[in-house]
Amino acid sequence: MSTALTTDLRLRLGDDQVADRPLDLARMAHDASHYLLQPRVVVTARDGGDVAEAVRLAARHGVPVTFRSGGTSLSGQAQTDGVLIDTRRGFRGVEVLDAGARVRCQPGATVRAVNAALAPYGRALGPDPASEVACTIGGVVANNSSGMSCGTTANTYRTLAGLEVVLLSGTRIDTAAPDADERLRAAEPELFEGLQRLRDR
Repeated sequence: MSTALTTDLRLRLGDDQVADRPLDLARMAHDASHYLLQPRVVVTARDGGDVAEAVRLAARHGVPVTFRSGGTSLSGQAQTDGVLIDTRRGFRGVEVLDAGARVRCQPGATVRAVNAALAPYGRALGPDPASEVACTIGGVVANNSSGMSCGTTANTYRTLAGLEVVLLSGTRIDTAAPDADERLRAAEPELFEGLQRLRDR
């Protein structure tokens, strides 16, 4: 099912990172929900650069993008008929900081893996979803996951210090960086002004 977008993705990311065989698409056409939606193409991103390139190309071709990591969504959030970017394989890093007070982790790391890294410090993530063995940080952040114990005081949004985000243009911003506002203003002036207007309402 080769398209101009698939061709561009292969040229920029390589054949190994781009799948459009019917078998591959069927395999990724469902998550833990009862929905079935077949993607047009699946990109297995190795790093943030791959994500930025895939997002930029999809936007140029007018094709929507959905991210998939654990695929544990019961509501179909990990499905699309556009570009599906798989962040499970290449994004499993976990780095404990400040003696367990903080943790930097990638979207493909499971909640269980992050908690295992924090356990020697007597710490755990705030969100405690029941699917912690399989659900990943990408989905936890996207859904503002909580769980049986954390309530609204320790849910994802309340315990998140920063994100590295990729915009439709391919621009990457680390929201925890001291110069994040200046970088966003320089790279995406219209978006920056729009966000300021929303903030000031």
